[in-house]
Amino acid sequence: RLTERELSPLKYWKMSPNDKKAIAQYDEYTIAKETVFNTCGKWHSVNYDDKKAGRLEFISRLNNYLAK
Repeated sequence: RLTERELSPLKYWKMSPNDKKAIAQYDEYTIAKETVFNTCGKWHSVNYDDKKAGRLEFISRLNNYLAK
């Protein structure tokens, strides 16, 4: 997503120095994320391709968890 932003004539202005660091460290972030997911608790993945649907799914899962 960051690479697309960098190349987009409509969104390139949103890029910050931190975004460029994140792109450079993507592999390290991925390893850290996988380590956390594999060693800590039970995780659920929520698809946020559609923000509204993702938020509703998150709220529903959280509500179900808290109702237990």
